[in-house]
Amino acid sequence: SMCNNLCAEWFHVSSKYLVDFASKKELLMKTILCRQPATYIHSLMVQTLAEVITKDLLKSMPEAFIGVLETTNVEDVIRHADAILDYVSECAILHDIGKCAVAEVINQQTRKISNEEFGVIKLHPEKSLHMLKEAKDFDSYYDIMLGHHKTYDGKGGYPISFDNTKSSVRFVIDVISICDSIDAATDKYGRNYAPGKNFDKVASELVAFSGTRYNPAIVAHIHNNQDLYNVLKEITDQKRSEIYYSAYERIINM
Repeated sequence: SMCNNLCAEWFHVSSKYLVDFASKKELLMKTILCRQPATYIHSLMVQTLAEVITKDLLKSMPEAFIGVLETTNVEDVIRHADAILDYVSECAILHDIGKCAVAEVINQQTRKISNEEFGVIKLHPEKSLHMLKEAKDFDSYYDIMLGHHKTYDGKGGYPISFDNTKSSVRFVIDVISICDSIDAATDKYGRNYAPGKNFDKVASELVAFSGTRYNPAIVAHIHNNQDLYNVLKEITDQKRSEIYYSAYERIINM
């Protein structure tokens, strides 16, 4: 706990001397790399999946992104498509930074995690805000940090105090939530406490919980587009080792 608080304090003090958001984000990435390399790799996987899905959705259903980056209509969304894709990509990389604050109980086990340990892990969305001390630079990412473990219908998940259904970026939360679940469930390398499933099994689980846990429009879109489905399957299988390797290279070179 003391180490976690020092980690948060170090980021807060150091970031005061950085003027631009890119430098602060880079510092945050280094904090994740040092404190939680497994979370960094997971975030890269979520980013890769989210970029592929978002590119596809921006073309096929741009109306779903109205409200993101203060867009007010479809034309706005189309005009700002690149910026929206960049935003979703940043959301994916930053969504789990709160795990730096609960590092001791994450992925250290070779057994199933206990209820007590899971209770600590469930605090990581709120820990994101604590770690950043609610710095204004990161304002637009807080709903994703807080909401990626909430269910689509708002009735389940955590934290209970956050209402994802009222968020102006609810659709982006839904994208990140699905990508987070896809990676966690198919991870055959990084999670000691749960063996990775194949993508087809996970895709069928998305359908089973469509409308309750997951956004039904995104689930339907993945299922009805064979090309997209195949790309996502490839990322979680053959491409996973490439993404891991590039992440390990960065960790070694730090």
